[in-house]
Amino acid sequence: MKLLKILALVVATSAYAQSGDEAIKELNRKINILADEIEALKTNQTQITDNEALTVYGLGRSGSKVYKIDKGVSIGGYGEVIYKNKRSELQNGQKSSGGTNPVSDALRNVIYVGYKFNQNWVFNSEIEIEHADEVFAEFAYLDYLHSDALNARFGLILAPMGFINELHEATTFLSVNRPDIESKIIPSTWRENGLGIFGSKAGFEYRLYLMNGLNAASFTSDGVRGGRKKGTTAESGDLAWTGRLDYVGMSNLLVGVSAYVGSASGTASKVDHNIYDFHLDYKIKGIQTRFLYVHSTVDAEKLNQDLGLTGSNGVGEELTGWYWEVGYNVLHNFNTNNKLIPFARYETYDTQAEASTGLTRDASKERENITLGLVYQPIERISFKFDYIIGKNEAETGTDSWNLGMGWNF
Repeated sequence: MKLLKILALVVATSAYAQSGDEAIKELNRKINILADEIEALKTNQTQITDNEALTVYGLGRSGSKVYKIDKGVSIGGYGEVIYKNKRSELQNGQKSSGGTNPVSDALRNVIYVGYKFNQNWVFNSEIEIEHADEVFAEFAYLDYLHSDALNARFGLILAPMGFINELHEATTFLSVNRPDIESKIIPSTWRENGLGIFGSKAGFEYRLYLMNGLNAASFTSDGVRGGRKKGTTAESGDLAWTGRLDYVGMSNLLVGVSAYVGSASGTASKVDHNIYDFHLDYKIKGIQTRFLYVHSTVDAEKLNQDLGLTGSNGVGEELTGWYWEVGYNVLHNFNTNNKLIPFARYETYDTQAEASTGLTRDASKERENITLGLVYQPIERISFKFDYIIGKNEAETGTDSWNLGMGWNF
């Protein structure tokens, strides 16, 4: 509408045919109006750009863009390229017999495509290219937006667990690679077909979904990540509830809990599978810290029998772990938008914290990672990263590695 007003003024001014001082005054008045309209448009555009920094419903900036427009198409994206170099010597001093090393990988290149039909109906999707040659739908769903407190979602949905599964752009976490816990116990990136509700009220945000359970036939002693069905002709006989409740009533603080309760399919026996987490993220005066605790149980005794797993190869009855991460922007007190963040993270987890009756624990599954790194952000949406990981386990077969990465989102 404002553009139409501007065009109308230009036409009116061009057609103005009077002469003398009155005509000049009138012309100046219309020029001033035109300048005011242009300035208002510029101001509005700035506000829209700044508003893109806000996230909604647990998504990152780029994934949130479609919710901020009035109507039509929204496009965003993110990506990351990494380099990983493992030491050839194991924790016990022996030589590693690992595969290809070092490795460089165009790990992710992602496009968000959304469409806002009106103020109530929104389509949102994430299409991911991994390792430069694999294409996946990370999510694709319809939202019905009723109010701040109550909305509905239908389709291929991200499970609202931990930090990384919903908010996984490379610029939103400090290390080059995602924490192991948010891969092996919380099987990020984890999405399944389902439906549910979400919203916010009085400083709290919640999400509650009914989704497909995982495929227990692909569980291993190293975790449950292989059990993701990814929405691909997914067997839907066994379902699960997953929910999240966060307190976000204080600036720069997120604290909450998540739960996943249900059954996994794919074997002769019904497999109960539960995951619970507590998470905290806080930022103040250049300091940023994260804490995550995860506990998971699997009804693994019959599962291991069905899969023929014996000895130390069995799926664990309990999987548990936690990490704590602290970073500090050393440029916080300088007049610059650049960020330089040294950080440290301690992570410990065990995918066989408890073994099924008759099976033995594999000591190498009880792990400890100490990550020391540095992140440089010339602007908020671009990150260059370096980290060194000291990897240990109870079997003393851990290995160290150093990693480089860059990431972006738009």
